[in-house]
Amino acid sequence: FPSHDRGSGKWWLLKDRMLYHMQDLSAMHSSHELPLNETPPSIKQHIIEVKFLNALPYTTSEGERKTAHYQNYFIGKDSSRWASGVYGYGKVLRKSLYNHIDMVFEQTENRHEYSYIVHPGANTDEIRLQYSGHEVLRTNRQGDLIMATELGNVSEEKLVAYQELNGSRVPVKCAFEVEGDEVRLKIGKYDKNFDLVIDPVLVFATYNGAFSDNLGYRDWE
Repeated sequence: FPSHDRGSGKWWLLKDRMLYHMQDLSAMHSSHELPLNETPPSIKQHIIEVKFLNALPYTTSEGERKTAHYQNYFIGKDSSRWASGVYGYGKVLRKSLYNHIDMVFEQTENRHEYSYIVHPGANTDEIRLQYSGHEVLRTNRQGDLIMATELGNVSEEKLVAYQELNGSRVPVKCAFEVEGDEVRLKIGKYDKNFDLVIDPVLVFATYNGAFSDNLGYRDWE
């Protein structure tokens, strides 16, 4: 999600976690005026890790809206950890994250969002997220989840939950609950005979001003 001003970054999906990778490219912009014999300034980077605690063993993911380009990663001496042909995707389905709970990760226009699809028989108390890499983790008065970092704030907007019943969208109360570095979801009453959709939206509003049209995922650990 490159910025029109100084920021850039990526949203990575792994087997049991996701990464918010932020980059401050302002130093890179100023380096264009440096003489060729001078060392260019370093780029500030920061990563927030969100781990799905007690998630089921990874089985498969399905990607949609595949990008035309791909990346290769040959980092370090251990070739078993190299990766090539890493494409970006506009939408990724992670099946069976928890019992009877799937996740959909999607980028639409200027929004990054992921949805929990809670099927009948699921226990939403199983959804537990552990955050690391932040300086402060809290909710604000609006119910947004705020992650403060040295490069700015990252937030997940107030949860929106609903069910499609008899052709109508029925809202369900839902909120973040923060305990230390762990986050749970407080869900109100809903009809457990039908699917429940929970939509957090990822926002880098105070970090950068725009987003790209893709996210990436790989089957590594």
